[in-house]
Amino acid sequence: MTNNNQFKVYTDHEIDDVMWIKLLECETRVLAEAGFAMGEALKDCYKVHKEGVIVVVDGDSVVGFFNVLFLSDAQKSNLQGLKYWELRSIGPRIGDNNFYFFTAAIDKEYRGSEVVKLLCRELVRWCNDFEERGVRIASFTGEAVLPGGVRLLSNVFGMKPMGEVNEEGLGFYYSPDCLKQYRNEMNCSGDFQSPKGV
Repeated sequence: MTNNNQFKVYTDHEIDDVMWIKLLECETRVLAEAGFAMGEALKDCYKVHKEGVIVVVDGDSVVGFFNVLFLSDAQKSNLQGLKYWELRSIGPRIGDNNFYFFTAAIDKEYRGSEVVKLLCRELVRWCNDFEERGVRIASFTGEAVLPGGVRLLSNVFGMKPMGEVNEEGLGFYYSPDCLKQYRNEMNCSGDFQSPKGV
């Protein structure tokens, strides 16, 4: 757990059943009106392997989270043909891994705030920790289902469209360098400027 005066950051195995309930409440608040809330199906992605969840808490509420899945080669190659509820994390492996940035959900009143910065810093730390243990990022992909996701994946992480995207930029993205440039910038500066709306 990372503590920042007002906010606390939790990852992976630190997230218990109570926090999962709060995480799903946050997901519903952020994504339901767009028709993308997964509810329990999101938790099911992590039934076996818990790695890949980063949560920011304010008081006793989850106010934002990122989650990453470790995909099999078969899932990665058929990514655009799978439904989100069919995805399952296979967990980290020594050697090459397919990282899939699955969800970014941040409560409206916390967008453009320290919460986004904390999530991004923790994602970089989390990726670096895995790579130090021999869990290499062989691919880093994600799907933007809302305009804020497009801004995060393309403007912040520097990801590129993977095939066609719609006029709003919604669609699948990949990182040509597996987030190396972004991670290097964050490691050097330690700071992150949140683009408007993210």
